[in-house]
This record gives sequence, C-alpha cells and structure tokens, in this order.
Amino acid sequence: MRQSAHCPQCGAEQTRPGASVLCHRCLLQAAMVLPDSEGETRLALDPADVLDSTGRSIGPYRLVRKLGEGGMGVVYLAEQSEPVQRRVALKLVKWGMDTRPVVARFQIERQALALMEHPTIARVFDGGATERGRPYFVMEYVKGIPITEYCDRECLDTRQRLELFGQICEGVQHAHQKGVIHRDLKPTNILVEVHGGRPLPKIIDFGVAKATALRLTERSVYTQLGELLGTPEYMSPEQAELTPLDVDTRTDVYSLGVLLYELLVGRRPFDFRSDTDAGYDEIRRRIREEEPAKPSTRLNTLGREDSTQVARLRRTDLKALRRRLRGDLDWIALKALEKDRTRRYGSAAELGEDIRRHLRHEPVAAGPPGVAYRAGKFARRHRAGVVMAAASVVLLLGFAGTMAVQARRIATERDTATTMSDYLVGLFEVSDPSESRGEELTARELLDRGAERIERELADQPEIRARMMATIGGVYGGLGYYEQADALLSRALEIRRGILGDDHPDTITSITEMALNLSDLGKLDDSERYHREALDRARRTLDDDDEQLLQALNNMGLLLSNQGKFEEAEPYYREVLAGARRVFGEDHRNTLTVIHNLGLLLKQQGKYEEAAPYYHEALEGRRRILGEDHPLTVSSMKNLAQMLKERGRLAEAEPLIREALEITRRVLGDDHDGTLAAMNQMGDLLQKQGKYEEAEPYLRAALDGVRRTQGEQHPSTLHMLNNMGLFLAAQGKLDEAEPYYLEALERRREVLSDGHPDIFSTIHNLGALCHERGDLDRAESYYLEAAEGLRGRLGDEHPRTEKTIAALVQLYEDSGDVRQAARWRAILPEDARSPEAVPE
Repeated sequence: MRQSAHCPQCGAEQTRPGASVLCHRCLLQAAMVLPDSEGETRLALDPADVLDSTGRSIGPYRLVRKLGEGGMGVVYLAEQSEPVQRRVALKLVKWGMDTRPVVARFQIERQALALMEHPTIARVFDGGATERGRPYFVMEYVKGIPITEYCDRECLDTRQRLELFGQICEGVQHAHQKGVIHRDLKPTNILVEVHGGRPLPKIIDFGVAKATALRLTERSVYTQLGELLGTPEYMSPEQAELTPLDVDTRTDVYSLGVLLYELLVGRRPFDFRSDTDAGYDEIRRRIREEEPAKPSTRLNTLGREDSTQVARLRRTDLKALRRRLRGDLDWIALKALEKDRTRRYGSAAELGEDIRRHLRHEPVAAGPPGVAYRAGKFARRHRAGVVMAAASVVLLLGFAGTMAVQARRIATERDTATTMSDYLVGLFEVSDPSESRGEELTARELLDRGAERIERELADQPEIRARMMATIGGVYGGLGYYEQADALLSRALEIRRGILGDDHPDTITSITEMALNLSDLGKLDDSERYHREALDRARRTLDDDDEQLLQALNNMGLLLSNQGKFEEAEPYYREVLAGARRVFGEDHRNTLTVIHNLGLLLKQQGKYEEAAPYYHEALEGRRRILGEDHPLTVSSMKNLAQMLKERGRLAEAEPLIREALEITRRVLGDDHDGTLAAMNQMGDLLQKQGKYEEAEPYLRAALDGVRRTQGEQHPSTLHMLNNMGLFLAAQGKLDEAEPYYLEALERRREVLSDGHPDIFSTIHNLGALCHERGDLDRAESYYLEAAEGLRGRLGDEHPRTEKTIAALVQLYEDSGDVRQAARWRAILPEDARSPEAVPE
C-alpha cells in the first residue's frame, strides 16, 4: 500500500512518493529557490511556464508562436513594440532547465552572439530576464530554411553549394577570431534566406558555444565529465571522447566537414539510424574509430535510385557528379573529417580557402593520406590481428610492395601541390630584402627567374614541370607578355603529350591554353587549329554536359567570331548556351557569359533587335550575381553601350560608357586592356557627338596604352589605329589620318585571316578619305574592293556592307556615272543610303 505524504509547503496530503516533495499546486506557485537533487540551485518556476506561452509579453516583446526547442531553451517568434516595431526571435530558458550551469551557458550564448558582427551570423538585439528570473535574449529573426533543405529545394549545383559553404566558413572563422567555438554546427543551425535575389546563410544557436580566449560571463562553466554536448551526427571525435581533452576551433572544422559531405552527396559520413538501439556508446565509438568513406565512394553505396536523385538535385547526372567529387572534393572532405585533429584543417579559414582553390582550379592543400599513416591507423584499430599476421610477414611484404606502388600513384597530386607550393615560395623569397640585397624586383623579373629555374630544378619531375610551365605561362599571358607565354605553354603541351597522351584532360587544357594565347598574339589561324583539336578531343572523351566540353565549344565560337566567321560561330554559341542553362542554371556566371557572347555575335551580324534581349539579360544577371564592379559586369556595360552607339542612341550609351570607364580605372588601373578599351569607346562616343576636343585625349591615351602593353600587332592596337584615323578624318585632317589607316591595313593583312571584315572596314575608310580629297579613281578602287569583300563575308544586308555600297552610290553620283549609281543603289534597302565611314 502506497504511503501518504504531506506537502511541506501547505500541509496538504498527497500520494506522491518521497518525503518533503511539494504538491503540484505549490510547485506551480513556488516563488522560492529550491535545491535540486544534484546539490545545484534551481530558479523558482513561473506558473505560466507550464502553459502555452503564445500571446504572453516579456518586456516589449509579445510572443507570437514557438519556432523551435532545444535541450535548454525555447525559441519564439516575437513582435517588438518599442523603440522600433519589428519581428524578432526570442530565446528563453526552458522551465525545469534553469540550473546555474544551464543559465550560465545560456548567458554565454547571448554574450557570444553580442561579440560578433558578420553577415552570416544572426545578430543579438537585446537581453534580460523575466519577472521570475529566467534569462532570455532577443536576436535577429531569420526566416530561412536549413541549408541542406534550401540547396535541394533550389536544385543548386555543386559549385553553388560550395560557394554557400565558403560563406559559412567565413562566418565560423569570424566567431573563432572573437574567441568563440560553436560546437553544434549542423543544417538546422545554418539557415538560408534570400536577400536581393541572392542566398545568404545565417548561423544561429550558439547555445553550446565555448569561449576560447576570454570569459564571456562571470559564472564559470565547465562541461562535466561524461556530459554530451552537441548533436551526435555532427560531433567531432574529441567531443565524443567525454574526457577532459580540451575542445578547440578544430571541433567546428570537423562539423563543417560533415556539413560539406552532406552538401556534396546528400548523406552524412555515418548513418546512425541503425545504431539507435545500441545507444550513444556505439555512436561515440563509430565517431572515434571508423573512417568515413570518400564522398564519391559514399555516392556509390546509396543505390541507383537514390544516387540518381542526388545527382538530379545537383542539376547533373550520376556519372558527372561522381567525376566532380573525385580528387579535390574527396580529399578536402576527408581532411576536414580527420580523427586526429592535428591532421585536420587548422581553421575554418583554411578549409574555406581550399574550397576557393578548388573553384579556381588551383592545387588544393588537402591530399590523400600516405600509406604509412593508413597502416598505422589500421594497426591501432586491429592490434590483435596485426600480431597474428606477423607469422605471414613474407606475404605481407609482397602486399605492401603492391600497395606502395598504388600509394605513390595516389599521392602524386598531393606531392605535386606540395612541390609547386615550395617552388613558388622559393621563387618569391627572392623579393625579400635579405635575399634580393636591396634590389627591387618587378613581377616580370620574378617570372623570368621562375621560368629559368623550371628546367633546372624540376628536370626529374616532368608532370610537375609541365604544370609549373603552364602556370607561369598563364601569368605571363595575363600580364600581356604573350611571346614569353607561348614558349612556356608550348613546352608544357609537349611534355603532357609525351607523358599523359593526347586525350588526357590536362593535355586538352594545355591545347586550349595554347589556342587562347595564340589568339592574344593575333595568330587566329594557328589558334583555330588548336581550338578545333581541343574541341574534337573533348567531344570524343567527355560527356555532353562536361564543363570542359562546354568551355571548348564557347572558345570555338569566340575564335570564329574574332575571325569574322559569324555565321559559323553561331551554332557553337547556341549549343553551349543550351548546355550552360542545363548544367549551371540561368543565373550562373558561366551561363551569363555565353548569353553575353551570343548577344555580341548577333550584333556583329547586324541582328540588333535579336541581340538586344541577350545584352540586357547578361547585364542584369551580372549586376545581380557578380555586382557592379566586377569586370564581367563592366564588359556587359561596354558592349550594350557599343550597340546603342551604333544604332545612333548616343544619349543612352553615354552613361553606360562613363560608368564602365570609372569602374575599370578604379578596379583595374589605367593600363589594363579593359580600361584602355573603355577609354577608346568614350573617345569614339564624344567624337560622334561632335565633341572633338574632349574626345582626343581619350583616343590618344587608349592607342598609346595598347601599343605599350599589347604590342603593335595586337587586334586592339589595330582597332584603335583605325579609329584614330576616323577621328582625324572626321575633323578634315586627312593628311594626318592617312598614315593611321595605312598602318592599320598593313598590319591587319599580316595578322588577320584573308577576308576578315576588319580588313575591308579599313579599306572602306581609305576610300572615304580619297573621296573627300576628290581623288575619285582611288576612292572607287578602295570602295569596290571593300564592297565585294564585305558582300562575300557578311552579305548585302549587314550594316558594314550597306555603308560601303551607299558610299559607292554617292561616289558615282558625284562623278556623274548615273548607270553605276543606279546599279549599286538597287542593292540597298531604302533606309541605308548614307555614305559614312565604317566604325568598329
């Protein structure tokens, strides 16, 4: 029979077991502080705590609804009434959880958030305590959804997921710099909301945050031995140890590794659902001892249906996703998930930087672990088995030999990255005053020294030698030293053909780099040969949606466009645009680049109405995704302005050109080719407005700049020579204009392919100059050559062709040759009868 007891507070009889226990009524009304069973002190319970809190007010905050609940706190959506009206998130210690350690930890979270100011971390607005002493704090209400759910809902591709993840690494690094470890990073604590059409992740819930460099509260908090803090699926091995081992920032790096793994393959490294019955001991054991599979391997274990769905949610197919994960992303994820935290990334910043290196196609710091490390891990996990296996040492030695060969192959990429890193560090050490002995070295001099050292220091490592040659060759090209780049890129290609074969992806990359540099040298026919080889090999060896194939298609279209073969270029651009929309999505920078290029091509064909929507779509997308100051955004501004200028809409073009010039000067400097092109464009616009004095400084500075930085035969130099002739001729300075036209024509015949439209544009302009002088015979000869050439290449309806024919009509009318004037006039549409110089 159950003994009765009396409430020590009111004396009421109750049947609850145990002595000195308050009755239910007194529990609700208690206003005193009671000792709990562990000797800690518990704050009095608020009678309203056991009821639905919706509709209650805490200070100026009215609770609207519960948003979520954790181990020690409840989060409500609340409405603030003063001093500002807004919606906020209010976090309140749960009733029954308000022991001193919990309250102290809660205060830590509030103070931790208050220390931080970063766009990816939810801000703290206010804090306090209820009338009964329960602490709360008020923070930014994040209306987003968990990052994994957002990525799947929006079907973000792998690159977009990595870009989001990089932002999270920046936020976590900011917290670490403030001395705060989160210790519970997981998708439900990283919400994504959309601002200005762009996703922004927000890190919330520093409820188990740990101060690393300062005291965040006057109450010291120590994690009790055996107390499990955090979420098991995202917990680091050192958290799972439940020992006094200090937890540092690398704990958050491990959790970020789990999140990265989940973003890549839609699954966590370990599936703990099967361990539910075994309890936390089994979960902790797996976290501490089991090595996770590589993401690409984990993808293969999901089953055909699930893995296909994972790929679909990333806008690709299973084969392409598997290929995307192999290598860099496998290594980065496993380095973040290292059991031994000394082998893990040292900080969230290091992890984020490796992600950025991968996105920039640079060598990553991560790499596959060596054979000795893997053997040591195996021995520690299977000590008894290793002792027994000692009897079979001969067999093991043979096996070890085989594994060593495989390990060397697997480790090649890591060793390559290490060697390249050491090489570059050594190269740039010469700029240190102690090494250079006071000599100031330019970037060009550093590159020259690096190029000289490659053959000597990397003679026995051909693959690394080729990569270094390609890297330094690319830097030469980026600085405008195209001849020096050609020598290195050619040698890199030769080495890769010899050791990797013609169809290896690195060889195809070298072929493409050669092609692009030859274009910069103005050797378009040679460039075409390499571009066609790269495209043929990519079509044969790669999937239709492979990024390298799409790039090869785009490069082919661009090359043909630069050769004036506009109709041949168009199918390539349309094919790559369809692929880019399918693979990258509508708002990806690669898709926007193809949209921009197609608009430019259509404009070059005189299809202005068809080109305009592509120009506007590219500019609006780049402004939204890349920002106003990005070079690609500026490129869209300049090309849209050029089209408006050619259509006579000068007032609309001018603000775009001025904005583009201001940005390129500020961001790229006065000598960058983008700035020089914008200066030339500005001068041409002012000329067309009749503002010759304003125009001349822009045009002369642009021409001098391209001569100096890009050489006498570069297409940009020839373009600006032609335009300087136009500028002088427009002012009647015919004798000054003629040498510019003649130089442009001579060099264009040397550099450009036969039949290039730019050659005929310069011939037309020489005809216009002779016409203006009254030398009608020479003018006729030039006009006829230009007209026949443009008709054959661009057709009768292209604006350049129409202008030349209109000039011929005017010439024959001036000479009184009515029959020839009528013959050529019949070719023209009614609205194209004005003989003008041909702009470019």
